Amino acid sequence: MRTKFNLASSPLENNRQFIVGSTALGVISLLMLTLLSIHVVRARRANRETREDIMVLQKQIRGSQAQQERLRAVFRNPRTVEVMERSEFLNRLIEERTFPWTKMFADLERILPPGVRVISISPQMEKDDTVKVVLVIGAENDEQKDKFVQTITASPVFSNVQVTEETYPKSREANTATNVLFQLEARYEI
Repeated sequence: MRTKFNLASSPLENNRQFIVGSTALGVISLLMLTLLSIHVVRARRANRETREDIMVLQKQIRGSQAQQERLRAVFRNPRTVEVMERSEFLNRLIEERTFPWTKMFADLERILPPGVRVISISPQMEKDDTVKVVLVIGAENDEQKDKFVQTITASPVFSNVQVTEETYPKSREANTATNVLFQLEARYEI
């Protein structure tokens, strides 16, 4: 029979489990450190690309702002302001010349009742491709005036019709053709 005796001053301990566990934990930690390092490198690379894109965009913004300032200086120039005002005036004249007078007279002729006449027409071009028209109309009596207002209101080419002023001449002689003068504003569809 054999017996095991440990005659050493300190008893023998089995540290294999600790060494295997420590080694496994070290390998896992090293793997995690490697993955984290790869992630950091990728993030830094992506951030560098983003910073470069931001720098390019900021450079473009500075260039655009400098160009905007140069253009503002050009447009503040008195000579440029004069040219722009002149072109705006000429554009308004061209718009007035392109007003379809014959079409408007034809439309008015269709809706004008007997005893009513147009005294003046003042068109003003609006930005929404409509024309604001101020008409001064003369009528023999109130009945004809009301009839004209009803027909122009029902007309498809005139809208927003409003009588703005109405006067009766002091001399109401039987031989005068106009006993009622009135002014109306309307939108005329071109």
